[in-house]
Amino acid sequence: MADGGPVVRVKAAPKLEDWLGLNAAIFRRRIRAWWFTYFFVGWAVLGLVLMVVDGPSTVPLPAVLLPIGLALVFSVLLPLLIRVNAQQVWDRSEEIREERAYEFSRGGVTYTGAASSGRISWSVFKRAEVARGYMILYTGQPAVVLIPESALTGEQREELDRLLRAHVPGFAGLPPRR
Repeated sequence: MADGGPVVRVKAAPKLEDWLGLNAAIFRRRIRAWWFTYFFVGWAVLGLVLMVVDGPSTVPLPAVLLPIGLALVFSVLLPLLIRVNAQQVWDRSEEIREERAYEFSRGGVTYTGAASSGRISWSVFKRAEVARGYMILYTGQPAVVLIPESALTGEQREELDRLLRAHVPGFAGLPPRR
């Protein structure tokens, strides 16, 4: 027991496929995937309807292709660019790839890895969520703490849930384990 309370100790090492999936999941959540998908699918449908109903004789071809092109750019090209960027960040940053030991306590989060170590006070964390099997703790800066749920025992998960509820603003609790 450190800081007069329970301590949760976890070792975690992210994998490339998890990192890529996390980046995609975070992007979708930030732009609200339902809006993104339906808005651009709507543009594609509009383009097809214009082409089928009015035919190319009454509507110029660029006017028909523009909505379809916008839908393709935003639904195919943008996710591809995000994946390429995430891969480049993974390749450049040893800190992302390294195994880290985390210690969660009432005083905050202490982490230790080969390239870096430190302590983060709970007051620095702005938000916490679970995506693609990872707990993500946001600090309000580009830095995040990533913990694979698979690295936690049931007891560790319950205690970490209590700590997050007590110290991270607006955190409503971890969802049931899948």
